[in-house]
Amino acid sequence: MKQTSLDQLVNAFTGMRDAGTGRELLVALVALVLFVCSSPRGRRWLAWGPGALLVLSPLPLAAAALFPDATDGPRLALLGIRFFLLASLLQSMLLLVVVSVWERISQPMPRIFLDVLRLVTIAAALIAILFESGVRADNLFTGSAVLTAVIGFAMKDTLGNVFAGLAIHAERPFELDDWIQYDAIAAHVGRVVEINWRATKVITLDEAYV
Repeated sequence: MKQTSLDQLVNAFTGMRDAGTGRELLVALVALVLFVCSSPRGRRWLAWGPGALLVLSPLPLAAAALFPDATDGPRLALLGIRFFLLASLLQSMLLLVVVSVWERISQPMPRIFLDVLRLVTIAAALIAILFESGVRADNLFTGSAVLTAVIGFAMKDTLGNVFAGLAIHAERPFELDDWIQYDAIAAHVGRVVEINWRATKVITLDEAYV
């Protein structure tokens, strides 16, 4: 009897151990638990990132089940699951190094830098899965360069603000609760209440946010 695509999908899922996916799931879980157990109590909330990726890992299987007649459904579902597991593992390892180890001997890393590194781990996981799926390196990097150029042009103002925020975090010209002059007028001063990706928020003497 000829197997349907849905049958192939179920067989692929139940045979994940042979493909290494079951082992990847176990390693990702162990890395997440290690971070939660070794991190300071006030930083354990960072586990939501790799934890969410683990929770989302069955999503490609559900998506493939909605389209049982898709030719490559089972293969793409497995690749999708492995992407989520690999991204979760890389994020947990990053948090172990940065939060559980580095921050115990140095000052905490600014959140904006940690967010950038977490995005890098997701990109690394995606590139690894694309290589595994058979995408040629030259096609991958050519496509990435074109996509980067398009995104950079469309979001040049936003990216400029992001890089300015990174520079502020790196140079630390001021901290939260510092009083600063926010333009050329001497009377325009305020207290720094937030420093994020896109902007630095200041509350003025008139209790207005700038």
